Amino acid sequence: MSVSITSGASTITPLDIIGYRARTEANSVVKTLLSGAVAVTARPDSPRSGDLVLLFATAATAWAAHALLTTVKVWTLTTTAPEPTQPSMKFVRARSEMTIELDPETRVVWLLTVPYQEVLP
Repeated sequence: MSVSITSGASTITPLDIIGYRARTEANSVVKTLLSGAVAVTARPDSPRSGDLVLLFATAATAWAAHALLTTVKVWTLTTTAPEPTQPSMKFVRARSEMTIELDPETRVVWLLTVPYQEVLP
């Protein structure tokens, strides 16, 4: 699988995405009326938000990606494979905390966890 994260001239190329969590929130409104009946206003769910865990070969490449992702930009995640496990999307970094850690299993590769919020066109 090929993974790239781009914004303008900036490109991040992790070895892989080893973690992907997406959640959406229901935006429909349900109200109980005085009569006891229920009134529903159906609305679409919110765009996806969650965490991407990116795999890097070295600490230097993980920190370089971290530095790029601290800039305020809309990023485009693109994955290619026979069956991409993560959908391509446009996103911004969400919440305040990104983490870098040495992979506890291999103690060789580095993991960058990026909280994201999908941006719809």
